[in-house]
Amino acid sequence: MVEKSYVYIFFFFFFLLSVMKRDFLKLIIIMEFFYMVLVFFLCFTFFLNFDFMMLIMIFSAGEGVFLLCMMMIFWKFFFFKDKTFFFFFNN
Repeated sequence: MVEKSYVYIFFFFFFLLSVMKRDFLKLIIIMEFFYMVLVFFLCFTFFLNFDFMMLIMIFSAGEGVFLLCMMMIFWKFFFFKDKTFFFFFNN
């Protein structure tokens, strides 16, 4: 069985690689994974019930889908017309 710290290092490596290569879909997936790990840590640390944990996870999944859709809309309407928009995201 793999230790948890190695799994976190593996995902942190892909997070840094996504930032360097600017691959945003992978970046969003890794950030959602980190958010889910944070939710599990907080719920098990403070002994919250399972229903509350599921509510937080459903909210975070909905938030991730919403942000992904917003990123795709911004990419379609702004990135190809104006290269100065969101300077960080341009190659």
